[in-house]
Amino acid sequence: MQAVEGVEAADAVGDAEAAEAVEAPEGVGAVEAAEAAGAVDALGVAEPEDAEAVDSREHRVPPSASVPLRGPRQPEVADQAVPNQDRAGLRGPRVPPILPRSRVPPDLTGLRVPSDLPGLGVPPTLPPGRHVPPDPPGTRGPPGLTGSPVPPGLPGSPDLPGLPGRRVLRDEVVLVLALSLAASALYAIVDILSAPIRGVEAPLFADVGLIYQLLNLATSLVPVVLVLHFLGRSGESAASIGLDTTRPWSDLRWGVGLAAVVGAVGLGIYILAIGLGVNRTVIPIPPTGHWWTIPVLLLAAARAGLLEEVIVCGYLLRRLDQLGWSPAKALGASALLRAAYHLYQGFGGFFGNLALGLFFGRLYQLRGRTTPLVIAHFLIDAGAGLGYLALRGHVWWLPG
Repeated sequence: MQAVEGVEAADAVGDAEAAEAVEAPEGVGAVEAAEAAGAVDALGVAEPEDAEAVDSREHRVPPSASVPLRGPRQPEVADQAVPNQDRAGLRGPRVPPILPRSRVPPDLTGLRVPSDLPGLGVPPTLPPGRHVPPDPPGTRGPPGLTGSPVPPGLPGSPDLPGLPGRRVLRDEVVLVLALSLAASALYAIVDILSAPIRGVEAPLFADVGLIYQLLNLATSLVPVVLVLHFLGRSGESAASIGLDTTRPWSDLRWGVGLAAVVGAVGLGIYILAIGLGVNRTVIPIPPTGHWWTIPVLLLAAARAGLLEEVIVCGYLLRRLDQLGWSPAKALGASALLRAAYHLYQGFGGFFGNLALGLFFGRLYQLRGRTTPLVIAHFLIDAGAGLGYLALRGHVWWLPG
């Protein structure tokens, strides 16, 4: 019995020491306490050599070592946990340490997607000596990645990139011309057929006041704004027809040079046509005797340059090309339209502007620039008006 009592006493001492070991010291988390308790349970108390002398009762484990404990609430406490290598032979709950944000590796702070994955817009990296086959015609997508077929009229279409359907495009052209120069051509044809040519004047301005002059100039520019709207709707811009200021000095030189050549040739054709009696006397100035005569003349010259060159040259030739017209056919249609709305002047104006349309139209097809044509047209009309004011009544072909 004394041996049994000695064993029980040793058990009590061992239990007390285990309980003290389980208690977490200051600064150590509850997880460490639980693992320490598991360590005590795993190590146990040394059994005596005489197994029969030991009481049959099971060895009691202190409650603090058997009841699961809560983990830490603050990551900073868990960060002080015992390293994994120190717990290799310990039993108990395994709680992975919670790393503070400062210890997260830099490459895990954000999601980084490899740039060479297929379908992300970047061609995949290929081994040396291999190449990416080109996309089939009529597909869109990044280079080297096969895209889906594109219906005609949508952006990326091989025939009409970024444009509406052919029918819509054709109706657009008809609408713009019907509101501007095609309507003027119809009036000019009726006028040439209903009145004589010889000895008849053809004024370019109505005999009205300043307000009506300005209203007429402003409303006649609406078709130009409509053209710019249609270009923007189809993903284009004024720069698509060469109407911009990206080459100011080059456009100015071209404009001045064209104005000098065309002005000299045009004046010769006009004098010849007046002498042959196949042209009317053109009055290219607004009503005289007002302070606003020259300002309105210059505004009208700018209006004519924008209206005619933007519509009949830049816009019309571009749209006809997009509709599949040959360059020669499109050029002939543009020049014929220009000649038709000048028919009110007579046959001299018709053929002179037919030649001008072929010349300016071909320049646009070769250079793709509308701005120098607008500058040249402005200088020609302004020079004609100012020359008329200076020479009328002094030369036989300009009556006073």
